[in-house]
Amino acid sequence: MPKITIDNIEYNTEDLTENGKAQPASLQFLEGQMKNCVMKSPPIKPRNAPILQR
Repeated sequence: MPKITIDNIEYNTEDLTENGKAQPASLQFLEGQMKNCVMKSPPIKPRNAPILQR
């Protein structure tokens, strides 16, 4: 009987609808995709970087 906790409320996954069961999996997938995007994107450099180095 796996349980998940959302906003400090514990839910029994067996009591959820199919859609309710799919939502946490979807969120976990999206979280992983966002982490991948952050890791792949180059660091942001300010346009006036040489001015800031004076």
